[in-house]
Amino acid sequence: MIKHQHGSKELHDNMHMSNRTNDCTVNNGEVRMEEAGVDWETHLPLINKAKKIFLVVFLLTAALLFYFYVKKKNVKQETASILIIVGSGGHTKEILTLVKSLGPHYKPRHYIIAKTDQMSEEKVHLLEKSKKSKEKQIKQVLCNGPGTCIPVCLIAFLFKILKIFHTRIIYVESICRVGTLSLSGKILYHIADSMLVQWPELQEKYPKTQYIGRIV
Repeated sequence: MIKHQHGSKELHDNMHMSNRTNDCTVNNGEVRMEEAGVDWETHLPLINKAKKIFLVVFLLTAALLFYFYVKKKNVKQETASILIIVGSGGHTKEILTLVKSLGPHYKPRHYIIAKTDQMSEEKVHLLEKSKKSKEKQIKQVLCNGPGTCIPVCLIAFLFKILKIFHTRIIYVESICRVGTLSLSGKILYHIADSMLVQWPELQEKYPKTQYIGRIV
């Protein structure tokens, strides 16, 4: 009889502990879970504070991302006016192929063409659709080897030395030159800001050049 009472008491204690482990109470419409050994009311202010901090950080991050997105969208790309010296025959084909690959920020584009080279002039008009510009200062000179480019580049280099204005000289060697530079290339090798070649052998022989691969 004593053993039976002892067992009933132990069973009652276990049920009571089980009810305390997962006890759910409702107070003023709020559901609160209570677990054995954990006082949620003590940690509740810290949890609420952490939620507020997370919300503030999230809103600040979203605002910064939106600001930089709008700023990047409204930034206008700086344009660079360019002077292109057109030769004849193969030189015309190469230089106009290169011009077609230029980005839209290379504008306005000006051309120097021999007076007797009507074919090159027609090709330039077809490419540019007779666009006109009021830009006065040329920021870059682009050429690929015709003899007419030498005096123009020398004048641009002289203006740069005298600090009248700075114009970059970009020389692109013809694809026909595999082992050595052309005469124009050898002259401009020492004054051009950038000299681009289409064969790796030239880049190895002339360290100041940059290999860009084939254009045509």
